[in-house]
Amino acid sequence: MMTKRLKSQIGLLGGLVVVLIICNAISGGRLFTGDNIRTIVTHAVFPAFAAWGMCFIFSSGLIDLSVGANILLSANVGAFMGCNIGLGYAGLILGAVICAVICTQLSTHCAITLGVPAWISGLGVALVLEAILSWWSNMAADLYAEKLPTMNAYRMLGKMPGAFVLLLLGLAAAYIIFNKTTLGINLQAVGGNAHVAETMGIKIRKTIILATVVGGVFVGFAAVNDISFAGKLDCTSGLSSLNIIFKSLAATLLADSIANIFSKPVGILLSSLAVAALFNVLTLFGVPSGTGQNICLGAVVIFCGILSHLNCREVIK
Repeated sequence: MMTKRLKSQIGLLGGLVVVLIICNAISGGRLFTGDNIRTIVTHAVFPAFAAWGMCFIFSSGLIDLSVGANILLSANVGAFMGCNIGLGYAGLILGAVICAVICTQLSTHCAITLGVPAWISGLGVALVLEAILSWWSNMAADLYAEKLPTMNAYRMLGKMPGAFVLLLLGLAAAYIIFNKTTLGINLQAVGGNAHVAETMGIKIRKTIILATVVGGVFVGFAAVNDISFAGKLDCTSGLSSLNIIFKSLAATLLADSIANIFSKPVGILLSSLAVAALFNVLTLFGVPSGTGQNICLGAVVIFCGILSHLNCREVIK
């Protein structure tokens, strides 16, 4: 017999499908064309990888808000190694992933070693990473007569079919690690109740560190996809890097709301596609990018947060 929560989740999925069908009809059938579907999938790759990274980081209870700044810095380190040093795709991937893992561990150790609340340490690390990125861009301008490297020759992982292959590999890796390995099972136990997990013999600190390493790898691939898609990234400051993870945050929260139906990694993929489709619809309807779509994004994040905590009787932190 289905629970009330499961029924509401199935209703949510059905409602999303109905909304998309209506939007397709209103747009004159432009939503479900082959080219537009490819566009939606391409735009879903980055939030999916960032959300998979956040899944492994956040599931332990660490709300790391430095992920956006991490992505920006890691993308440019990868681009520098791939383009300026001439290491090609190997340099792009290794540079971005290694930088992302290091930055993730910096924030993680600030939280678990120094006892600083994770969201505070995340904001602090974000400011530091943004400052490093600003210094990096100025140094690159002096050395290479350009603020940040361009990626014109390395766009394969940001466009079809490379982006689609990357998405499938990411889904397979996230699903297997999260659901089929000791690390993933221990992580879910720690996230559910750390005290009970410790009583069961699970090493909390080790689990968190290993999980955030895995999360850092996914964040690194999010950076690879992002800079491959855009071709060039600009530096940012004043915590503006938070803006780039809002779609991923919405996908993570929406995945939580359908957790009784789909495993978290699968839910993140479906949620990323849904969020990408939403913004594609807004574009088709002429809603301007920037203020108009950001208002919708804020509303989506709040709505997904409400859905992810339906029937929750505890105080939400």
